[in-house]
Amino acid sequence: MTRLLYFGRVSDLTGLGEHSATLPETVRDTATLRQWADDVHGAGGGFLDPTIRLAIDGAIVAEPAVFDAPGEIAFMPPVGGG
Repeated sequence: MTRLLYFGRVSDLTGLGEHSATLPETVRDTATLRQWADDVHGAGGGFLDPTIRLAIDGAIVAEPAVFDAPGEIAFMPPVGGG
């Protein structure tokens, strides 16, 4: 199981702050992860936005990135200020 964390507008897309899921065997890189998450949540492309950064097991990754059995993945939109 992988713990998935959603921050900011990504949390709005999912209606969740976090949940756990078993990633399909086909999800082993950031591109397929984004597509899978978008499909699962019916987000209409929201997860495909390149401004949303990914952190895998606590480290922000440069994309594209390959991974194997992560314990935690965070979807983080840019920080706004004002």
